[in-house]
Amino acid sequence: MKNFKDYVCPNCLQILDRCKKESRCYFKILDNNILSFTNHKTSKLTDYEVKEAHKFYKNLLSWLFKTFKTNEKEFRKKLFQDIKFKKNQKILITGVGNGDDLRFILKNYKKLNLKIYAQDLSFYLMYKCSKTFNQKNIFYNLSDAKSLPFQDNFFDHVFHFGGINLFGNYQKSIKEMERVVKIGGSITYGDEGIANWLRNTIYSEMLINNNKLWKFKLRQNNITLNARDVSIRYLLGNCFYLINYIFDPDYKNKFNYEVLHKSPRGGSILSRYIDLTGFKKNYILKNLNRTIS
Repeated sequence: MKNFKDYVCPNCLQILDRCKKESRCYFKILDNNILSFTNHKTSKLTDYEVKEAHKFYKNLLSWLFKTFKTNEKEFRKKLFQDIKFKKNQKILITGVGNGDDLRFILKNYKKLNLKIYAQDLSFYLMYKCSKTFNQKNIFYNLSDAKSLPFQDNFFDHVFHFGGINLFGNYQKSIKEMERVVKIGGSITYGDEGIANWLRNTIYSEMLINNNKLWKFKLRQNNITLNARDVSIRYLLGNCFYLINYIFDPDYKNKFNYEVLHKSPRGGSILSRYIDLTGFKKNYILKNLNRTIS
């Protein structure tokens, strides 16, 4: 089994050789060196847990590109344009599906010797993908994106497109991405969701009538407090959102809040806030992420 030591049991969070093998601990090596952390026979992915799932998925993508008159190659370029891959980095793709994004990375960044970890919950999609892309730098795992089988701070980049709205717990899925990515690494994810400025138009009503998933509305709290250098874009007829950011939970502590204003009001950002609230300096600087009700 390739890179067996890179994984942890998502239940007990121990490396696999030290797994406590509790009742909820489960891992098994399947065909094509797929490491499974879930029993795919009990999966509830109705459309994707059938042997012909890859054909269903391929037909869906073909329909999307024809409908929105979009060149797939150019579309994939846009998905990855904000990610700064470097040599020998480790990449996680969650919801790898048929491997279309995997194909793009392999073709366009092959000189960087990237280590790519591909995750999905559908056995049949992953099995087909692992047969298509059977390369020594790709490692497949069957698992839940809300409970990833990796140690903290493991990846340089985490990427997902096209399924997070159906993961069951949106915020938990993002927290898992942040848990396994390194500080300073990038997170990119996106899915269906018509742009807010198009809501309540015939255009949006017509599309939502065709696919209820387009009703998803991207909100401010979908972006975490650990995000720096955030990019939000809409693709495919403004019907899919794409978010990219640098994971940096400490970036707010790197600023100087005591630079004095040269103005009649005077003071600094920090001193003005102390005057407003009466909070102590140390309390403020230790609680920059604390939400205000």
